[in-house]
Amino acid sequence: MPITSANQFANNVLRLHLWQLDSGGHTKCNPAARMVVRITRKSSVDRTVLKVDGLLQAADVESLNQEWASAPGDVTLELSQLQSADSRGVEAIHGMVQRGARLQGLSPYLELLLSTSRATTFEPQ
Repeated sequence: MPITSANQFANNVLRLHLWQLDSGGHTKCNPAARMVVRITRKSSVDRTVLKVDGLLQAADVESLNQEWASAPGDVTLELSQLQSADSRGVEAIHGMVQRGARLQGLSPYLELLLSTSRATTFEPQ
């Protein structure tokens, strides 16, 4: 089945797998493994950078929101190592941008994902 929209493309790319070697030396997908997110905070008096690495999933949105809520000063989301985000992760990023966060380090894929997930115009800062 051909991919007919950016959203279908994004949904297909979201399916990340971690590979491992089996006892015979062949690679196989480990279905129990999943990439996790890492959120790192670097703060100064008037600015905070939240670096988000990995895959931002619905289960991780609360942690990101907690970091956002406790961050001093202006907030920048550094997303250069963010591989992808599910719909809740994308909505969390959109919400932070609406509340004044700046985005940094967006890959072309993430720009596409964020711009096609909303009817409103999205422009990275």
